[in-house]
Amino acid sequence: MSNITFLYPAFLWGLTLVIIPILIHLFNFRRYKKIYFSNVAFLESVKEQTKFASRVKHLLILLTRILFVVFLVLTFSQPYIAQKKHTLNKHKSVTIYIDNSFSMRAQPQKGTQLDVALVAAKKTADAFPDDIMFSLITNNNISRNLSKSELNDAIQQIDFSPSFRTLPKVIRNSFSAHNNNDIFIISDFQKNFARLQNLPKDSTHQIYFIPLKNQNTSNLSIDSCWIEDPVNTPGEAVTLYFTISNFSKKNNITVPVKLFINDSLKAITKVSFDKKSVAQGIFHYLNPNTKTVLGKIQITDYPISFDNELLFAYPLKKRFHILAYTPDKDNYIDKFFENNSRFVYDLRDLSNPDYGNIDKYDFLIINKFKTLPKGIIQIIKQFLSKGKNVLFLPDYDGDINNYNLLLSDLHAQKFLQKNQTPARIEKIEFAADIFKKVFKKIDTKTKMPVIKQFFTTKHHSFNTNRIYLKTENKMPILSDTKYDKGHFFILNVPDTEENEAFFTGPLFVPIIYNISTESTNAEPLYYLAGQNNQITVSLADNKLINTDEMLHITSLGNKTDFIPYQQNQGNQIQLIISKSDIEAQGFYYIRNKKNSLKTVAFNYNRKESDLSFLSSKEISNYLTNNHLKTYKVLDNNIPTLTHTITSQNKDIEFWRWLLLVALFFLIVEILLLRFWK
Repeated sequence: MSNITFLYPAFLWGLTLVIIPILIHLFNFRRYKKIYFSNVAFLESVKEQTKFASRVKHLLILLTRILFVVFLVLTFSQPYIAQKKHTLNKHKSVTIYIDNSFSMRAQPQKGTQLDVALVAAKKTADAFPDDIMFSLITNNNISRNLSKSELNDAIQQIDFSPSFRTLPKVIRNSFSAHNNNDIFIISDFQKNFARLQNLPKDSTHQIYFIPLKNQNTSNLSIDSCWIEDPVNTPGEAVTLYFTISNFSKKNNITVPVKLFINDSLKAITKVSFDKKSVAQGIFHYLNPNTKTVLGKIQITDYPISFDNELLFAYPLKKRFHILAYTPDKDNYIDKFFENNSRFVYDLRDLSNPDYGNIDKYDFLIINKFKTLPKGIIQIIKQFLSKGKNVLFLPDYDGDINNYNLLLSDLHAQKFLQKNQTPARIEKIEFAADIFKKVFKKIDTKTKMPVIKQFFTTKHHSFNTNRIYLKTENKMPILSDTKYDKGHFFILNVPDTEENEAFFTGPLFVPIIYNISTESTNAEPLYYLAGQNNQITVSLADNKLINTDEMLHITSLGNKTDFIPYQQNQGNQIQLIISKSDIEAQGFYYIRNKKNSLKTVAFNYNRKESDLSFLSSKEISNYLTNNHLKTYKVLDNNIPTLTHTITSQNKDIEFWRWLLLVALFFLIVEILLLRFWK
């Protein structure tokens, strides 16, 4: 009763009119009429009986008249119960969110879920007066201060978007600091989207969920791909791995998977998996003789098709540029690179080091110097900051303290002392990237090389260095320290004739080959559309770039052409791609005015591939159990949606019921007067 409010409280003064039937009862019913009768005893008996009945009749008539007056007065005062703390007025606005993500492509009935959502949005708007202002939010757009006609026009323009938002984020973006706006969420309430446990608790906004009827649709998704060997050169054999997720409840599914390279079908394989599982597949192919590989992995699946293709792109590098600082030109490392046509080997003397024009090199070697020259540390750090690798080999007669200054600065393991006791290599980290494709099978009878000269290393438990080779007495021989974006490799074995068994053995060649080429392929095979991305264009690889010239990003057919935000960082140009710059899957070309400098692939995000949804009952139960009173779930029956929303926004009025009650007591009074004799 405390929540009852009167629209016209002044009419309550009319309750004083109840005095009228009371006065009528007191004065009108006290008049007596004389009746003559011969039998007095019989008259007294009749008088007692009629006196009690008359008194009851008069009291009932009085009661009906009083109640008639009371309910008639209450009818004119119009009591009601406010449904919400705020009422519709010219300052209020309504926010409607329409989920236009890829999961809304599902077709549980005629048309897609997005088609149903657009109709629901129009029905929602129809429930409000014409002077209400609306805000329309989708995954890729926000429009505010729209009239009802402008809202309907904007709804017609909505299409599917690769952008993904979560429900808590949508609600926070819908909050208005100036209006107590109602918020209507129209979605299929995919589980990845809903995240009810993160709903904001807000008492100033009323939030309505309109879940669309859905069904769990079976779906297959190509999730990812990667290349086993980081060396990408023309004519080289490639092993491409990929994963496919099965989100259906079906067992023993076999799916054909196609691989396209530069628009040509290269291979077809089959992948089998059980329900709710992930399967991995492999493709083997040869790199074409081109500058760039444009690849596509494809399956056939319906009706959700945005995740049926996965694009990837990577450049092919014909030759790798190696820079070595060493005072001795006659060593085993020199012989390896000088006799390999895939490497351009540049040797510089430490006695008169040249630190210029080093950005074009892919790999840096520092070998056989006794003391560290000034400036070499900055060169090493510059290489590492670009994601390139550096290999350091000490001289057996070198200054350990001088070496440790470098190692300490790079957070690497320090040298302890020289070791002259021969030791055999015993422990090999076969799972490491630098040993991929090196060992197919390990024969326990194989004799590993013996090293006669090496440096022992001080190792602490808190070191993050990775050790690839150890001697039989567990002394590290080859280690790797991650610094900035690159890797600093330390080979504790000096490049001397005493260690010929190591440098001519089966380990040295794959080690030096893999670490010298790995850093040239650090970029991803693809990026995700609708997200922030950074793409690096190397000036060393592109002589056609003018540093003062702005770069463009264009799509196939020039449907997309824009200038991204770009930063010149010495030998690189960093391109900053925002969420709204690239929203469609495809291959994109980074160009200057005349030439295509780089090709990159963009794919749709796979977050919506799992088509599992929350039902209206599940949502309602969660809201009830967690006492989220500002959230309500509305019936998603489209024909009655307008009426449902209207009833939710209207206050509870009683005047019609009160008028009926007043008429009821008037009729009772008439019946009493007419039929009670």
